[in-house]
Amino acid sequence: MDRSRLFRRILLVMFAAVWIFLLLSLGSFSPVDWPSHAVWPYQAVHNWCGHAGAWVAYWSFLTLGQGVYPLLFFSGVCIGLWLAGNRVSDVLLRTVGTLLLAASFASAIHLIRPGTSGGLPEGSGGILGIGTVGFLRGHFNALVTSIILVCAFMVGLLLAADDLVVRAPALIGAGLSSLKSRTPTIKFNFTTMPRLPSLPRFVTRDSAMASPANGAKASTLRPAADEVEETSGPVLLTRPAITKKVDAPEEVLLTYPHDDPPATEAAHRNADDPAPSGAATIPPVSEQAVAPPERKAIIVKLPSTLKPRQVSPPPPPKDLGEYHLPPWDCLEDAEHGYAETQEQYVRDKAAVLEQTLTEFGVDASVVEIDTGPVITMYELSLAPGTKVSTISGLSNDIQRSLRAETVRIVAPIPGKSTVGIEVPNQEKEKVRLKELMQLAP
Repeated sequence: MDRSRLFRRILLVMFAAVWIFLLLSLGSFSPVDWPSHAVWPYQAVHNWCGHAGAWVAYWSFLTLGQGVYPLLFFSGVCIGLWLAGNRVSDVLLRTVGTLLLAASFASAIHLIRPGTSGGLPEGSGGILGIGTVGFLRGHFNALVTSIILVCAFMVGLLLAADDLVVRAPALIGAGLSSLKSRTPTIKFNFTTMPRLPSLPRFVTRDSAMASPANGAKASTLRPAADEVEETSGPVLLTRPAITKKVDAPEEVLLTYPHDDPPATEAAHRNADDPAPSGAATIPPVSEQAVAPPERKAIIVKLPSTLKPRQVSPPPPPKDLGEYHLPPWDCLEDAEHGYAETQEQYVRDKAAVLEQTLTEFGVDASVVEIDTGPVITMYELSLAPGTKVSTISGLSNDIQRSLRAETVRIVAPIPGKSTVGIEVPNQEKEKVRLKELMQLAP
């Protein structure tokens, strides 16, 4: 590991230690600890980090108020990404967005709850939130001030974590779908309630006779004149159940004298046909299955080992006269053994790359690996129907899985039907001037 990378690791560990100190100090802040002027005389310090933590927590909440929480959260996310080997893009814009988040959040807290009994005497939100709300309320009313703070919070969130905001609806929808698919279905088996008997329907004879729907049935529903007395009141009409017995048809077997008897013998066989050579055998299922086509081996193009073509410097041009070029000994020799270690490394990374694409539903395989002293290109063969833009959209996920500083998608490679992914090598090979000069004709 070179000195610059070692220094960077040490610096990141120091940042992580400072972040943990701030987290413990702010998390255990007490408004009655020194140097707060809320009480006198001072009692024992309750902060987990002692007097230093109490001093940092007091001045943080006095100046920024509750805006320290967005700053602490996003700074922790950045430190975690750096420790994992990932790169945070657009650091300046993300810093501006985090500061805008802190200001809007502290102002919103002061607007909702200007002061609490257990807080600082100055009120909630700190100097930043109190000053921002005071400026806005001096020019706008409470409604417009709230709208401005909400818009500022959304803009700051987009600048600080645009990927999270854009992908949040898709992630929430995917999470709900996964939860719904994995949740077992509950079937409620309730006891069937007995059905109550229906009451008879009372209709008048005139309405039953005049109804168009019952016009065709009037003759059947109308009682005989000698059975029903002439009354003006309602009459209960009942329809007798009509049952009809249907006899099952009898089976009749028809036979004719000239019919042949039913065939009960074996199938027809010609006496001239040759006898079978042996009993037929059915192979097992494992032998019947067609073996899948074998996958072609990955072609790995390694940097060729340079062999010196000249044992001494080439003769000088005649224009130089008797001048002699310096010998090869003044130049350092090329490094050897790089190709042997690089081959296994790039094959392992190719397997990781294929696994990552499979997890995101992309059917692709590495067919060729072209390694160089600094950058290695992995050529991918996509399955039919796979869009090239799908690989370009997964550049950040590929960079995370390969733990690379950056990746470059060549979609597609000119003159080929494959897609290239250029990844910087973890160990760079030093190209010496001596081996370049020895390749000269």
